[in-house]
Amino acid sequence: MNEDLNKIKDLLLKYVELIKNEYPESKAERVESDLEDGKEIVKFNDKNTLSFLCVNGQLLLPKVAYDLFPILRQNELYGTNKNNRRDVSQYLDTDTTYFDYINHLLVAGLSEYDYFEESLLHETMHLCGSGGGIPLEEGINDLKTRELAQKQGIKIAGYAYSKEVEIAKQLQDILGKDIMDELTFTPSSKRFNYLYEKLGEEKANLYKNVSRKMIEESSNFFKTAYKTDNPFEKAKLYDEIDYSGTYTIIDNYKQTNYEQTL
Repeated sequence: MNEDLNKIKDLLLKYVELIKNEYPESKAERVESDLEDGKEIVKFNDKNTLSFLCVNGQLLLPKVAYDLFPILRQNELYGTNKNNRRDVSQYLDTDTTYFDYINHLLVAGLSEYDYFEESLLHETMHLCGSGGGIPLEEGINDLKTRELAQKQGIKIAGYAYSKEVEIAKQLQDILGKDIMDELTFTPSSKRFNYLYEKLGEEKANLYKNVSRKMIEESSNFFKTAYKTDNPFEKAKLYDEIDYSGTYTIIDNYKQTNYEQTL
């Protein structure tokens, strides 16, 4: 367990350096400084959750993984295809579910360390100032994670938050990649004003309305998923999310703006 923790700390430092170079607007330099000062940035979370948490500048790894993975190893599918993983070229595809992720955990025969490693870049983005905790911000964070992982050839899971990543991709098409890169590391309370100043009221309102609708349409998942240690229950809850109202907002925006260009 401690060996896994030390390896994650070493890898975290490498990821912080990559994020600093790719996203200069991030807070990676601050994290780098904290690591160099010997601050305890990564530790285990003793609570009964499989989720990774970033709280007060710390990354909490789910210690309960050491209880779950011995159970997974008893499954007949465990380790039957060690090469089971998403190809780097697929990272931006969003046709996966949490059930696909569970299947990956099993057939690839992941260890506890592998589980931590595949989520570490996503969590390091949060440590470096990327927003999270609500669906749109998680989607944007994972979009930027996937883009960086694809560019650098980093091993990630690439299964989580697929519904939110797809919406983030659609917004990025509207707002522009450079704007989305900066927005990723803009505090939640300042995002509307940032977009208003950069792109105007209409696009700022689009972002605000999409974010609010996503919270409404996924409330059951985001309220309960972090509290469960049952991956199948989490996967079921995620499958039940329906963002049809969110897509209506985006489609109406596109339709209105298309008509204005005619």
